[in-house]
Amino acid sequence: MIETLSSLFDQTAIRLGQKEAILFLKKGRIESRITYSSLKKISDRIASGLKEMGLEKGDRIILYMPKSVEAVVIHVGIQKAGGISVILNPGFKKDELAYFLKDTDARSSL
Repeated sequence: MIETLSSLFDQTAIRLGQKEAILFLKKGRIESRITYSSLKKISDRIASGLKEMGLEKGDRIILYMPKSVEAVVIHVGIQKAGGISVILNPGFKKDELAYFLKDTDARSSL
């Protein structure tokens, strides 16, 4: 049996439940946090919603958002739905973004 990242997250969520999965620090202070069970619950909802919108296995989804707990949760949800996350940092220069957008071969919409 091949283990996927999302199945490992789910197994860990069952085992560790209310323990913190992610602490997001900004300037040395905890900005946000999420437990394993919350990570599982929210990422499952994201995966379900993406599938309902027509996401198919192997589709690339561009995440254009700052580094955050939310970005990680969405990334896990995309993987659970069978998609591939393409994480683009808002700090990229315009020509870098143009290159990545073209290179990713992401669908324009779901």
